[in-house]
Amino acid sequence: MNDLIAGFPNHVLAALEQGSNALAHWKSPNQPLHQVVFTGLGGSGIGASLAQEWCDARLPLIVSKGYSLPSWVGPHTAVIAVSYSGDTEETLAAAAQAEAAGAWMTAITSGGALAARAEASGWNQFRMEPGNPPRSMVGYGLVYALLALDFYGAGIPIGSESGDWRKALGRAANRIQDRSDAIRLRAAEWAPLLAGKTAAFYAATGAAALATRWRQQWNENAKLPGWDAEIPEMNHNETVGWAGGTEHHAALFLGLAEDDPRNRFRSNYTQNVLTERGITTQFIQPESNEPWEARLEMLHLGDWLSVEVAAQSGVDVLDIRVIQELKAQLQQWTPK
Repeated sequence: MNDLIAGFPNHVLAALEQGSNALAHWKSPNQPLHQVVFTGLGGSGIGASLAQEWCDARLPLIVSKGYSLPSWVGPHTAVIAVSYSGDTEETLAAAAQAEAAGAWMTAITSGGALAARAEASGWNQFRMEPGNPPRSMVGYGLVYALLALDFYGAGIPIGSESGDWRKALGRAANRIQDRSDAIRLRAAEWAPLLAGKTAAFYAATGAAALATRWRQQWNENAKLPGWDAEIPEMNHNETVGWAGGTEHHAALFLGLAEDDPRNRFRSNYTQNVLTERGITTQFIQPESNEPWEARLEMLHLGDWLSVEVAAQSGVDVLDIRVIQELKAQLQQWTPK
């Protein structure tokens, strides 16, 4: 996993090149698009969630994470099915519903049943190399989601106002590559303070998917429970719930330069409240102020933190037997 995390900046660069080449063979929708729906879960779907926040939407855009899609999905909807393995049963079910409704279909995958369906029906698609944990391929998932939104005119990624966002993202990935060791060292400094704790991950509106990604990596890599929430929503109930917090909890507040100043005030206030109650807290922001570099830096930092905490606890980062057992049980399960 360490090698895959270290390779994150190169994944971004490779996806930009390979994805741009793939777009040359894409077909335009045969009807005007009125909305876009991503369907994807876990380490596959998080790239879509990040892309949703890191672009200026031109059409209504949602990320669906279940077996079904809204009833309004139809011929004027672009549905982008994201499954690294290509065999995620929820995504396959949602994609089948969308295709039956006449939606314009796109696949982001490495193979499996989703790739087979895309090939058979002539969908637009982005392909990834198979054989890796889906959560380690976030660089590809993010870039391919952004490219799809751009192609369909559904969203303009950040940085487009001052030039080609692809070039800006590529420059940022190269800078993160140069700084990867330093970013990992920063994560290693926090690991002893956080190991073994149930952690909450907070980010302001516009960066909530970043907190989700940190929580996902905390769960899967560090093998620790945790949750994520968005500021200001969490201030309307969850802040009170911390009265029941203990020394076994931690709260990480993730910040970006673009955060609304009132949300930054809320974050600081909430952190102070928790600290006074004896909760381990940490406010984390990127060292870079450049928008794409800052976002990639935060993704990379969260990934490194999860494996550094795993090392502190002596757990196997790659062990996901409980998920594999669930999938095996689902294959045998039939409704009563």
